[in-house]
Amino acid sequence: MKQQLPKNFKPKALAALIGLTFTLNHASTIAQEAEPETALETITVTAQKRTQNLQEVPVSVTAFTGDEMAEAVIKDMYDLQTNVPGLGAFQSQSATNSSFSIRGVGTSSQNFGLESSVGLYVDGVYRARQNSMINNLVDVAAVEVLRGPQGTLFGKNTPSGAILVSTVTPSHDGGDSFVEATVGNYGLVNLSGATSISAIEDVLAFRVTAFGSQRDGTIDSVGNGSETGKNLLNDRNRWGARVQALYTPNDDVSVRIIADYADIDEICCGAPVQLSNATINPDGEIGSDLALPLLGGTVFAGGDAFYDREVAVSFLPESTMTDKGLSAEVDWELDENYTLVSISAYRNFESFDNIDTDFTDANLFGTYNDSKQSSFSQEIRIDYTGDNLNYILGAYYFTQDLDLDYSLYTDTFFNEFYMSSLGGALDDLFAGINAISAATGGAVAPVADAAPAGTGFDHQAKQQHESYAVFGQFDYELSDTLTLTAGLRYTDETKDLVTIFSENLADGSQSPEFFNSTTELIIGAGAAGVAAGNIGAALAGGQAPSAEDLAALLPFQTAGWGFQ
Repeated sequence: MKQQLPKNFKPKALAALIGLTFTLNHASTIAQEAEPETALETITVTAQKRTQNLQEVPVSVTAFTGDEMAEAVIKDMYDLQTNVPGLGAFQSQSATNSSFSIRGVGTSSQNFGLESSVGLYVDGVYRARQNSMINNLVDVAAVEVLRGPQGTLFGKNTPSGAILVSTVTPSHDGGDSFVEATVGNYGLVNLSGATSISAIEDVLAFRVTAFGSQRDGTIDSVGNGSETGKNLLNDRNRWGARVQALYTPNDDVSVRIIADYADIDEICCGAPVQLSNATINPDGEIGSDLALPLLGGTVFAGGDAFYDREVAVSFLPESTMTDKGLSAEVDWELDENYTLVSISAYRNFESFDNIDTDFTDANLFGTYNDSKQSSFSQEIRIDYTGDNLNYILGAYYFTQDLDLDYSLYTDTFFNEFYMSSLGGALDDLFAGINAISAATGGAVAPVADAAPAGTGFDHQAKQQHESYAVFGQFDYELSDTLTLTAGLRYTDETKDLVTIFSENLADGSQSPEFFNSTTELIIGAGAAGVAAGNIGAALAGGQAPSAEDLAALLPFQTAGWGFQ
C-alpha cells in the first residue's frame, strides 16, 4: 500500500525546519563553471561513465550538486522525488518494502528475490536492494537521475532508468569540512558532519563522514490492540558513517577506498493511513466489514475524521535494517588517450520487519520477514578519449547470495474470524460432536480449533545469483553538430533458487491436510454428521462406536483442520 494523501487532505506542518550549517568550500563532482552572463552555465555529468557536458549527453538526465540539494532541503530519496520529474519513491507496509520507479515503471520490493528496474549506484557500485537506498543522503557531491533504459553501460536491471549517487572525495586542503544541525517539529533532530585529513601531502588523504537522524512519528495509534498514543508510527531513527582513503602516488594513478555502515530502526509504517482503517467512507456509508467490531476491532468515524492521521493496529510495526560495504576504485591514466578503471565492491544487507498484516486492532494475523543479502561486484573498463572518437570497453561481474525467512502467522482471534466465515452451516455437527465428547467424559475428543493462533505459513528461501557481462559504447563526431553513438552489451545471468513452504502449528507440528477445497469440506462434514448420529445411537444402546464412525469425526477433532 502506498502512502498517498487524499486530494482533500489538509496537510499539517510536518517538517518545519530550523537549520544551522558550517561549511567551508563544499566539494562537488558536478562542476559548474562560470560563463559570461550571455552564455549558459556548463554542467558536467557522468551519465555515460565519463565527464561530459550535460547538453551534449543523449540521455534524459536530472542532476543536482550537493549545494543544490542543501538549498532544496533534499535529505533522502523521498525528498529527491519531489524535485525530479518522473521519479517515484514509495514505502509500503514497512520500511523494508521500499521501492523506486521512473516514468511510472518500477519493481515491487515485497518479493525479496526481485531486483529493481531502476538501477541504483553509489560511487559506481550497484545496490541490488532497493531499501538500502532510503537512508539519509549525507556528504553527497552529486546525484544524477537517468530516465529511460540504460542497458549498455549500466546493464544491471535498468529498463526504467538509473540513479547515480556520488559522495564527496577526500581532499588535502580540508576546506570542504562541515558540521550541520537541523531541528524541527515532531522532535526532529538531524546531525551530520564530515572532514578531510591530509596524511601525506598530495599523496594520501582520508575523509570521515557521520550522521544521525531522529524524529517522532507522524501517525497516531488508537484503539485497543497495541500501545496507543500520538506520533508513534512513521518515526525516524537512523545513523551511519563512512570512512574513505584517497591514495595518489603520482599524477596518473588514484586509488579510492570506501567503507560505510548505515542503520535504521523504526516503527514503520502506518500503511493504510489514507483510509484510517475505516469501514465508513467520507460520505458516511457503511462498508462491508461489519464483523470487525465483533472481533475487537476499531471502526473509525466518517466525515472529516476519515482523513485523520491515525490507525488502529494489534501491535506497532517493527522495521530494522543494516547496510554495510567496502569498495575500491582504481583509475590509471595509461597515456593521454587511455584510462584504465577498476571498481571492486563487497556489500552486506540485512533487514527484519514484523507487522500487523490485517491492519486492524482485531488480533487476526501478522507477518515477519527476516532477510539477508551479500554481494560482490567487479567492473573493469578502458576509457578512450580522442579528437573525434570516444569509446568505453568493459567487463562486469556480479554475484549475490540471498537468504529469506518469512512467515504469515495467525493471532488469537483468527479462529473466530474463520468460524464466522462459515456461518452456521456446521453448527449442528459441532454441537453433536461436543455432546458426544461430554457424554463419554472426553473419551471422544471435542471439536478442535479450525484455525488456531500461532500457526505459521512459513517460507524459507535461498537464492544464488551470478551475472557476467561485456559492454562497449562508441561516440564518433561526424561534424561539430552531429555525433554517432553506438553501443552493445552481452549478459549471461543465472539464478538458482531453493524454496521450502510449510504450514506449522504453534507446537511445531505440520498443519493437517484433510480438506483441500470447499467441496471436500462439505463432503467431510456430511460424512461426520452421519457418523455422529451412528455414534450417538450406539452409545444410547450401550454399544461401542465403530472405528469407521470415529475416523469420520477425526478431521474436525484435529487442530488446524480449516486451513486447507
